[in-house]
Amino acid sequence: MIKAIIFDFGGVVGNDPGWLWLQEVHPQAKKRRKYIQNLAEKSDTAEISSDEFAQLLAEETDIPADKIWPAVLKKTIVNEDILHLVGQLKKNYSVGMLTNFNEWFNDIVNRYKLGDNFDPIIVSYKYKVVKPQPEAFRIALSNMNIQPYEAIFIDDKRRNVIGAKKVGLNSVVFTTTDNLVKKLKKIGVQF
Repeated sequence: MIKAIIFDFGGVVGNDPGWLWLQEVHPQAKKRRKYIQNLAEKSDTAEISSDEFAQLLAEETDIPADKIWPAVLKKTIVNEDILHLVGQLKKNYSVGMLTNFNEWFNDIVNRYKLGDNFDPIIVSYKYKVVKPQPEAFRIALSNMNIQPYEAIFIDDKRRNVIGAKKVGLNSVVFTTTDNLVKKLKKIGVQF
C-alpha cells in the first residue's frame, strides 16, 4: 500500500534556476556544463561551501560571487499546478521532497513556503549525499518512516528514477502535471 509520495524540486516542483541563469550569463555554458555540474555536485554534498561554489562560478562567469545567488533566486519559478496536486495528495498520503541542492535551497523553501506543502524536505547538502546514490533515497525513507514499496518517487531525471527503483521505490519520470496524474492513477494513487 502506498503511504507516501516524494517529489524532486528542480524540474518537477520548480524549474532549474541555476542552469537558466548560467545559460544567460555564460556564452560557453553548454561546453562547460560537465565542469559546472561537477562543481554543483560538490556544493550539493557540502564538499565545498556555497560561498566557495559562488566564488568558482564567479571565476567562470566574471560576475561577482555575492551577486550570483540573488540572480539565480530571481529565476526560480514554482509549478503551481504541482503545488495544487500536492494539496490533493496530502489528504491521503505523506508528501515529502528529496532534492540535490546546497544551503541556498533554504531561501527557496522560505520564499515559496514549501514547508507548508512538503514534510520532510530532504536537501542533499545536509546529508552529504546526492541522488541517484541509494543512500539519498534511504535517508528520505527513514525520515518518512516508510519502506521503499510504500513510496512513490517523482523526478524529471531518468537516472534518479532508476536509482530510486534500485532501492525498491515505485518511481515516475516527470514530464507534465497531466501525465503525472495519469501515471499516479495507474499506480493506484487516490485523489
